[in-house]
Parts: sequence; structure tokens; C-alpha cells
Amino acid sequence: MQISVIIPTYNRAQILRKTLRGYAEQLGDHQICEVLVVDDGSKDHTASVVGEWSNSPVLNVRYLRQENRGLAAARNHAIRESKGDLLLFGDDDIIPSNKMVAEHLAWHRKHPQANVGIVGLVNWAAEMNATPFMAWSGLYGPQFNFGCFKEAEELDFWYGYFCNTSV
Repeated sequence: MQISVIIPTYNRAQILRKTLRGYAEQLGDHQICEVLVVDDGSKDHTASVVGEWSNSPVLNVRYLRQENRGLAAARNHAIRESKGDLLLFGDDDIIPSNKMVAEHLAWHRKHPQANVGIVGLVNWAAEMNATPFMAWSGLYGPQFNFGCFKEAEELDFWYGYFCNTSV
């Protein structure tokens, strides 16, 4: 299975650089065929950050630009352009662990049905110095509610957070 990683972005060039590095450092059987970065009308140096990957032998990064129309429009743009069998939705501020893509693929191999999506846990980066409220919000609060999920539990579409979801 080949996977297309979709990353919408808007004026977050510095963190996007770390995010792309995280995808380049994936271990295991990750089979990333492309990373689609959709620039939603950024005014910073996003294009040059993505351009740093233009000749990379490790990661095929494609830069797509659109006028500022929001996250949904950016994701839809990338979906239309994607070539992979699976789509992994990331965000420009989600720095993947080095096994994230392989884990998504492993779950899809276990559950190959077309109607299955995988939602992965998102932890606060250490440099964020998450407060107790931030930690609670991500695990049990309104932000993600990961602490209430059970492994392999069927969830409805409300839990398709996009920041670490594959379909």
C-alpha cells in the first residue's frame, strides 16, 4: 500500500520544516509515495521551506498553492491531487514520531475494509511544556478526548481529527 500524506498549511513555515523532517525520518515499512503540502495562501516563506525538499531522495514533497480558503478546501485540493492508495491527514504543527506512518499502514493491513479509518494519538511535543490543563484537554477534554478511546473501538465521524488520521 502506498500512502499520500496531506498537510495543509498557513503561515507556519518554521514548524512545517520540523514536520517535513519528521516524515523524512520515518522508519520501518512506511511506503510514503508523496507528501502533499497545500499552502493556503501563506504570506511567510512556506514555499521556500517546501522547496528545500525539491531534490530529496528520501521524500517526494509536492507543493500545491491555493488562495486562502481554509483547511477543508486545502485538504480537498490535496485529495484530488493524491496518488496513494491511502491518505494520511497530518497538520503543519503535527511532528510525527518516526514510526507513525508504519503504524498507520500496519492497522490498515489488519483492517483493509474501505470504510475503515485510523485515528492516531497526538501527544504534546516536549518543547511545548504542556500545562496540566493542556494535557487534560488533549486526553479527556474537548480538544481530542483520546483518553476515552479503546483500542480498535469503532468511532463515528466526529473523531476524524485529521491531524493524525488515515483513510
